[in-house]
Amino acid sequence: MKKMQCRYGRIVLFGVFFLLLGGVLFREQLYAALPLDKIKGYAALINGEPILLSDIENAVLKQDTLEHLILQKLFLQQAAKLGISVKDNELGLALEQANISANETFTLLGYSPSKEHLRAQLLIAKYLNKTVLTNVTVSPEEEKEYYDNNSQEFVLPESVHVAHILIKLNGKTSLELDETLQQIIDKIKKGISFDELAKQYSEDSFSAPLGGNLGYIYKGQTVPEFDKFVFTTPVNGTSPTFKTTYGFHILKVYDKRSSRPLSYFEVKGKLQRMLLMQKQNKAILSHANQLRKQAVIKIYLHGK
Repeated sequence: MKKMQCRYGRIVLFGVFFLLLGGVLFREQLYAALPLDKIKGYAALINGEPILLSDIENAVLKQDTLEHLILQKLFLQQAAKLGISVKDNELGLALEQANISANETFTLLGYSPSKEHLRAQLLIAKYLNKTVLTNVTVSPEEEKEYYDNNSQEFVLPESVHVAHILIKLNGKTSLELDETLQQIIDKIKKGISFDELAKQYSEDSFSAPLGGNLGYIYKGQTVPEFDKFVFTTPVNGTSPTFKTTYGFHILKVYDKRSSRPLSYFEVKGKLQRMLLMQKQNKAILSHANQLRKQAVIKIYLHGK
């Protein structure tokens, strides 16, 4: 189900362009490495336009950052040839949609782009959407074929509706912990509702106001110690006290759902977006390859 857990859609802010960073970054015959001191301050030249060392000097992964900047430069050059631009109101809207203030920076591969870097990404998005991605679509037949050939991917795993009470260690003595936990256990035995006890005792700030409710949990979603009691405690039962790295827990199980296959109609929307993203990524990679083969690229950064 990992594929189905991705976030999908056409490029709006960063989009498919950044998928390039996780794939092949074209480190082949295009490199023409020279000693760094040949051209002071340059990391690379792309069709005669420089990428400055200052653009990547603070990056943790300098080579990957340089690869990203090379692809960015190639796309921006093509956008300029077509007269594509990003207006201030478009940038403002994108910042608003991304919940990023105009003065805020964000981190990408170890360096912090400015507002103008965001403008560049929007420009690349517009360029790709108007050219490379214009005719990239997924047909219903392709969706159904993928579902039929990969049905094992579309399975809803076993899940348990659970609530818990968390007592954090927080410098408490063993005696204090034992007393608190015993008070809770005694009140559970007296029939006081778990919901009420969680609101009174639990130190999980997220779930305590909800009566300890964590919703449905899938196997492997939590730490192993918690997982063990979630899936062995019977419905309407409460677990014994147990310890995790978060502290001591007592949990209550409200419901259990068995694993089941997801129908085509249940996954159709997500499947369409997943396949569209795959095709978009493939199209962009192919286009980037073509641009690089046509470009004159010189790398001056050591450690390639």
